[in-house]
Amino acid sequence: MIFLAAILVFAVAMRPARARLLLARLGAVGIFAAAITSYFWLPFLRDQKYLQASPYLQSWKYDSYGAQKILAWLLGGDLIDHGRLPVLTFLLALGVAAAAARRTKVATMAIVLFAVWLLLYFGRVTWGPIADLIPMHEGMLFDRFVGAFEFAAILLIGIGGEWLWERFSSLRDPWRVAAPAALVVALMIPALVERYRLYAVNTRALERTRDALAADSDLAAIVKELKSLPHARVYAGLRTGWGGNFRVGLLHVYDVLTFNDLDVLEPPYQAISHNADLVFHFDDRNSAQYGLFDVKYVVAPPGTSMASFLKPILTTRHFVLYQTSTSGYGQLATQVASGFAGSRGQLFAGNLAWFRRGDFASGRFIAWAYRLDTGPIGGMIYPSGAGTGTVSDDLIEPDLIRLRVDTPAPAPLIIKTTYFPKWHLTIDGIPTRSFMASPSFIGVEVPAGKHIVQAEYESGALKKILLFAGAIALLCAFAFRRRFPAFDAALRRRAAR
Repeated sequence: MIFLAAILVFAVAMRPARARLLLARLGAVGIFAAAITSYFWLPFLRDQKYLQASPYLQSWKYDSYGAQKILAWLLGGDLIDHGRLPVLTFLLALGVAAAAARRTKVATMAIVLFAVWLLLYFGRVTWGPIADLIPMHEGMLFDRFVGAFEFAAILLIGIGGEWLWERFSSLRDPWRVAAPAALVVALMIPALVERYRLYAVNTRALERTRDALAADSDLAAIVKELKSLPHARVYAGLRTGWGGNFRVGLLHVYDVLTFNDLDVLEPPYQAISHNADLVFHFDDRNSAQYGLFDVKYVVAPPGTSMASFLKPILTTRHFVLYQTSTSGYGQLATQVASGFAGSRGQLFAGNLAWFRRGDFASGRFIAWAYRLDTGPIGGMIYPSGAGTGTVSDDLIEPDLIRLRVDTPAPAPLIIKTTYFPKWHLTIDGIPTRSFMASPSFIGVEVPAGKHIVQAEYESGALKKILLFAGAIALLCAFAFRRRFPAFDAALRRRAAR
């Protein structure tokens, strides 16, 4: 959005005689901005195929609402003044008229930004396949263009208010100025009251939740116990099931567990990964699914009917902590088939079909590749002993997983964390190749025998270089900030020649 806004401002300000000057200014600012932020946007663009666009997110977030609905809301006052007198909508209309009449650079810029963001806010409903021309369109939430649209609307509302002020300030009689000013203030009171009430509701909600957390010693005991147990994932229900009403104050219990740095099986905190949306299909009465996601602990309210394989290990007035056995963070597979990832939607559909079949219960996985000619080991035939060995957790940390593997025959090992190219795999200290296994976990082929398999997440040399270069660019911008006016003056002189 910032990049597009910069282009629009440049287009509005550009005149043929000043084109070189403005291009030089934009280039100088753009180079510094791109260098400072390159550690974020460049890896993001390079690795975006590993980021999921959720098929379960409301369609209007991806597609927006279309021109017909949005224009009806705008003209009817609902878009800017929903549930209130359309005072701001009136000022917006006044600002558009005043900006069109003045045609100053600021006014023109405000109208252009307003129009472009409004057109983008129309979304896929209006633009259809044309929207696919926008970079990173597949996961783009077009409804969020409303924020940029409202920012431009604020500029025009200010222009409308300025026009009114100029009309009033030209009156010589103070009482004639005071009367319309008082009217404007009175018309703004409903909006101010509505904002005050909203913030008051939020304040009360925060205070209520804070007090509930402070008074709930049971939950503190559960968290303390979980942190003392061997590392594994925790389940506290789904928001579509009994977990939706399992709360402390206004917070879901799984939210509180996540905020306490526990590894919880629950979106949306991991919704950007390819396997995150499978959580919505998690069956908390299916022991094989507990094993797939290494869910060893469950926190539930007393009286909730739980599966028989879950054994209570701590009971309080408001919570019961259960435990079950799993294979840990690693699992030996018996068979790995090849799969072509294709688009994000195709990859999720393939993983969902595999998950619903329950192939993981018998050790059957899919090795996904993004190119047909460079697939991983998928499709290989393994000896009959494959998958019959043992795997134990040796060390589990956020960026380091170390497993002890003992297998009588070569077999694929599935490490139950989201695959990403920055995970570096070693077997007995020797680097080895990994692949993306269903449902987008880390896969690696392990030879027969006893081995230490380690997966360590490293940001990579490129990101370190970009971060260092960005820091240098930021320091240079700060160090030479006093020379920028001289640089700008030099650009002006060259443009005047």
